[in-house]
Amino acid sequence: ELHILANKNFSAEQPEVAAMLQKFQMTDTQIGSLEGLINDGMDPADAAAQWIADNRGIVDGWLQ
Repeated sequence: ELHILANKNFSAEQPEVAAMLQKFQMTDTQIGSLEGLINDGMDPADAAAQWIADNRGIVDGWLQ
């Protein structure tokens, strides 16, 4: 179950972030590849940076 909590004015105050959050989605495979890096002993921040580098096209889609 997913609960959403946000400031009612968030979209108006942060339109770029709100737009990115609307586009953001990760498949089970994508999440698994990120978790795999962490499970292999990589620091979570380093794993996130590596995942972003390896999946630049996906991330760029969220940011357009």
